[in-house]
Amino acid sequence: MLNRRHLVHCVVLFAVVVSAAFWMQPRISVSDSDACAYTEGACSIQDGHGYQDANGNPLNHWPPGYSWLLSLFPDPLRGALVLNYASLGVAVVFAYRLIQNAGWYPLASSGAALVLGFGFLRSIAIFAKPDIFTYALFLLGMQCLTVENNWWRTLGACIWSALIPVKLIAVVFVPALLLVDCIVLRGRRRFFRPLHCAIILGVWSVAVAVVVGFNYHTMRVILPASHEPGSFRTCAYETGQFCVTFFRSFLANWYGSVRKIQALAPFALTLLSALVCLITLRPYPEGKRYACLGIAMLGMTWVLEMARHFSGGSRLTGYGLLLVLLAFRPAPGTGKYWLTYASFTVLLTLANVFTTNSLGVNDPRYACVAQEVVAAHLSPEPLFTNSYHVLDVHARRPSVAVDRLEDVPPGAGFLRITLPSYDAIQPTVWRVEEPPAEWRVIAKWKDAILYRKPAAS
Repeated sequence: MLNRRHLVHCVVLFAVVVSAAFWMQPRISVSDSDACAYTEGACSIQDGHGYQDANGNPLNHWPPGYSWLLSLFPDPLRGALVLNYASLGVAVVFAYRLIQNAGWYPLASSGAALVLGFGFLRSIAIFAKPDIFTYALFLLGMQCLTVENNWWRTLGACIWSALIPVKLIAVVFVPALLLVDCIVLRGRRRFFRPLHCAIILGVWSVAVAVVVGFNYHTMRVILPASHEPGSFRTCAYETGQFCVTFFRSFLANWYGSVRKIQALAPFALTLLSALVCLITLRPYPEGKRYACLGIAMLGMTWVLEMARHFSGGSRLTGYGLLLVLLAFRPAPGTGKYWLTYASFTVLLTLANVFTTNSLGVNDPRYACVAQEVVAAHLSPEPLFTNSYHVLDVHARRPSVAVDRLEDVPPGAGFLRITLPSYDAIQPTVWRVEEPPAEWRVIAKWKDAILYRKPAAS
């Protein structure tokens, strides 16, 4: 049970991590196609158009659960910020509890919780995507699985199953759990009895049926073709991605390029301290279940990779990595190394936040452009533009990104945004030459000009 002292520690940890997250980045990042899709999907659900983007294309490549949650908020972008940062706090608290339950010493467990809170978990919480929400409920489910009561364990497994309509990778959680329970732990003290297994499999089957049924109802397919078939080649490539992101994202994280000395030096120090801390870890007998479960989860992720091409990066494979971490304990007297690792992680994150833009489409300067376009009450036709989803996300109106003026059809509108691309990774606006004089100027703002291309003669 959680005594008062542990409860106070958890509340303080939650408050520190969430408050720091809001202080460091008070806007959610929308910097890739995933985040744009979830945001546009939420807007589409609010507008009664189903689950589609601003151009009317179905978004079934991404399960609808997270967009549905965002649609419950008046402003999906603000909703993503609140939901993700609350999930970050929950994830860190349950990670801290699981680390304590694994027998880590106080200094080491506090250091590890801060590393996760300001490092890996925060790095996925800043984006309008369901990853941190999934990690929060995954760790909550794992906490239930550590309770010496089969009904609590069944609840934990059911929580894992309920994540499938939010994040497809969750489909491997319960099979890995039951595999370890029925095969690895055969003849020993197992997690579940037949009744509990039946309940868990029932909930898992319903969750899978929800996703499959939704896809079939809306697209007449079980899984969209955007999930390309896997192969040994893609599996080998994603294995390489897994190895790279283990060091680049899981142990130490920097958004943007680390090639410049102002990024490389603190990143290298953080990574070095992480490796020192990993060396201090020692296996212990009770950690075998964590190790078996984590390895089974990672193995099933690669089985899934052979069926359909998914990313093998730490964002999707970190669930198994966290469980493998719990299979070890730091050696006595090494807590100071974990606190040093935590300190470097916090400093690295602060340096990254205040020197690098990661907002993508949700930079307030792009939002102002979109609001100005909306205020002009233009016709609802799709606009061609030299930007990435700026109008779709902020104005809920369709746009088509083009690289050249030749790609704009005759008679179509072209919104030329003159702002630069601010994001350190994702190009959100790109240079396009100024249209010739025969293109009629429809409207002009401080950072954008709307043209009409002459109709074909």
